[in-house]
This record gives sequence, structure tokens and C-alpha cells, in this order.
Amino acid sequence: MLVLLSVAALAGATQHTGNLCQALSQSPIGDKIVYPTFNGTYAADDNAYFSNQEHALTPSCIAQAECTEDVAVFIQTVSHLRRDGDDVQFAVRSGGHTPFAGSANIDGPGATLDLRKLNQTTVQPDRKHVTVGAGATWGDVYSRLDSQNLTVTGGRVAVVGVGGLTLGGGISFFSPRKGLACDNVLSYETVLANGSTVHVNQSNYPDLWRALKGGSNNFGIVTSFDVVSFDSGDIFFAQSYYPLSTASQQLEAFHALASSADYDEYASVIVSFGFSGTQGSFAVSDLAYTTPDLDPPGLRNFTKIPSLMTTARITNLTAATIELGQPSSGQFQQLYITTSFQEDLGLLQSAFDIWNQTVDQVRRVSGIAFTVSFQPLPPIITSKSGPLGGNSLGLSPEENLVNALLSVSWSNASDNDFIEQTVSGFIQSLDEEAKSRDLYNSFKYLNYANKNQDPIGGYGAQIKADLQAVSHKYDPDALFQQGLPGGFKLFT
Repeated sequence: MLVLLSVAALAGATQHTGNLCQALSQSPIGDKIVYPTFNGTYAADDNAYFSNQEHALTPSCIAQAECTEDVAVFIQTVSHLRRDGDDVQFAVRSGGHTPFAGSANIDGPGATLDLRKLNQTTVQPDRKHVTVGAGATWGDVYSRLDSQNLTVTGGRVAVVGVGGLTLGGGISFFSPRKGLACDNVLSYETVLANGSTVHVNQSNYPDLWRALKGGSNNFGIVTSFDVVSFDSGDIFFAQSYYPLSTASQQLEAFHALASSADYDEYASVIVSFGFSGTQGSFAVSDLAYTTPDLDPPGLRNFTKIPSLMTTARITNLTAATIELGQPSSGQFQQLYITTSFQEDLGLLQSAFDIWNQTVDQVRRVSGIAFTVSFQPLPPIITSKSGPLGGNSLGLSPEENLVNALLSVSWSNASDNDFIEQTVSGFIQSLDEEAKSRDLYNSFKYLNYANKNQDPIGGYGAQIKADLQAVSHKYDPDALFQQGLPGGFKLFT
């Protein structure tokens, strides 16, 4: 209550300024507000985004939260100004890995709330759950847990943030055994639109608890997650490169795994086909097996394909996830776009053909890297959600899906419109092919979605309506719909 009173008083003193950063500077977190002018800390924060599109934005200030109370003060200040008619806006960043502009950053006069100092990983005494700060990266988490032979169902790329991935669903090496990352969250410490802090679990705020499992940033600012932990040691991991001529073999191996009635729950695979202006075209498989088996039975259809190079070994999660994603300085333009379809070998081959034809359109773009990746979403993953309380993703355990991700990197912003048009054309062609075979699925994995896609709409009309009702209940003034423009909103 003391924090609420002090913020109200300070915000009242500045209610006519129309300046969020000025109000924040006069609040109890004033010493944690950094400005762009001659400020190395500000520059370092703004440079630490994955994409140039995000790096290019310049908020009027950055609030570097160090605890949940700091986040509460930030939200109370924003809410007070907006209630007084000042249409201030803000962004929230965890890992800052979503590439499109405005997803986790904002131009002035807006402010960015940086959660990266909320990066603790605390093992609870029972070793059955871990408390993880929303600003941690998965590399932070695994480096803390590996030495204790403990792990969680989390991301596969070390530099990706815990907050965004978990609120968007979260595919993990452990998903065939444990479900998605969101399915393994026991409790969310959350700052609501009124600035209060609540602990959201299946017993308290059950509607909000379920909404946060796929509903992204639409309901509050999650500052920490209590997640299920379990014993785990080293794993098998291999990143292997092949000639593009092995594409049929890769897809046949993928199909054999993804369509198997006895899906090996320890096996995880991403099959990709890439093109870069320097290397030409190639195939790559990222294979994980979550026991220390150098000859994992569930992956033999992949490992028997002769590779040009492989990193196959027994290693820990920290090393595997570092290998899957190197940090980016934000110097390149980046884009993700995604779709899903029913698993089918013929459609997989058509998807590859469409990608290969699209390569001809982009091969002269400066600095181009153009990669399509396929990942299985079989019933062994989606069936885990129900017994754990359910989520908001709309995935049916009766369906055997494939997620397709197109990831693109290039040098010059002058090519942005062309790339956007080209990738949209790729997804449209793939969706049309899937529909022609009666294999289309509306699910668009939120963590891979492009700014022009509607992943929440893809969950289904009833789930979207349920999420809208939760938003009205906990955020009646629509702070997180209008004051926080980044991400995917509920009423579009």
C-alpha cells in the first residue's frame, strides 16, 4: 500500500506533463530509468535485440526493473497517466528475440520496460519445482540446473527469453515426455493492470492461469514462473549438415518419426533446408535425445544419412542450446513466419518444393539467409496438456501436426517490403496446397508468427472469446491492449 500511495502522489504531480519518462523519473524507480543521450547503458540495452528492426526503435527511456515491485511501480505510473487522459504507451522485453518492430521495443515518446535483471533461477527445496525470473534466458536457466542434474521443460535456444517463449506455448526437447513449456507452469507471479501483484495458479485465478498458457502479454506482466522440474543429466545432441540432394531422405526420416504410433518420447527433431548467399543451399537436422545414448534408436533414420559435418555427441543442455542459437547484435534484418498442417509425406515434399522455388526469388538479396524448418507436433506432445490443467492453444490431441517455420535474415532495410511480400507468398502457397489436400490447420505458433498473422485467432473462435473475457475481467481499461501495442492483441 505504501508503494501505491507514493506512486499516486508522484504521478499526480506530473499528470499534466504527458511524459511517461518524466513521471517514471520522479517515481520510486527513478534511479532505474535510463535515457538515450550520451548513455552507454541505454545504448547497450537497445543494441541487445535479435533483429535490426527492434534495435532501430528508440524509446524515450528504458526502465530497468530489478524486482517485481519495480514492475508494479512502472504499471501504476502508466495506468495513472492513462486514466488522466494521457495516451502513453510502453513496451516490455524479456529476451527480445521476437524480430518484428514493436514486439518488445517502442519508439519515443514511449518507454520500454526491461525485465532482464529479473533473471534468477531458484531450485526449491523439494527439487520438484524451480522459480525462474521472466527476464532470464534459457541459457541462464540451464547453466544453473545442469550441475544439479535437474532440468525443466524449456526452450531449445540459449539466448531466447523465458518470458516470451513460455507465454507463447514453448516447444522443448522434452515436449514428447512432458508437453509444452506452458503446460509445466505451476504458478505465475503477475503484475495486473491496476498495479497489484498476484500469484496465479490453478486454484487462485484459474481463468487467468489458463489464459496465460498461450495468451502472451495480454493480461499482465509476468515477473516469475514456478515450473515443474525433474531429474535429468546429459543428452545426445547433433547438428548435422547435408547436401540439399538428401532432402527426400530427410523428409522420409521425419515422416517415419512423426507418423509413428510408437513415437519415441525421448526424440526431438528439427529438419531444415536453407539457402545463404555465401553457402548456397543445404539441409540440416537438429537432433536431440534426452538420455545419454550415442546411438539413439528413435533417431537412426536420421543418423544413418551420411552428413557433410556433424556435432553428434553427449553433452549438457547448456551446450546444446548455445549451439542451436548464437547471439545476434541486431545488425541484420530478421523475420519469422509460420503455419501448420496435418503430417503427410507428400505435403512435406510439396512444402520443400515451394521453398526451393522461392529461393530463386531471394537469392540476390544482400546478406540473405532463407531457411524453412519442420517440427513435429504429434499427439504425444499435445495430449500432455489436458491432464496438466489445459492451455489456451487450441491444439487437439486427435491431430498429428507439423509446424513449418520460415526464418529469414538479410542486410538492408531497403529490402524489407520485398522480403515481406515474398514470405507471405510462400505461406499462402503452402496453405493453399495444404487446403487442396484437406490437410490445412489454422494453428499458427505464436512464438514464430509474423506481425501480419493472427496466431490467437488460430486457437479457435471460442478460445479467443474466452481470452477476451479474461482480458475484460482483469484489465477493464484495456491497458495491455492499447497501452502495450506490441505482440498479438485480442481484439483485432
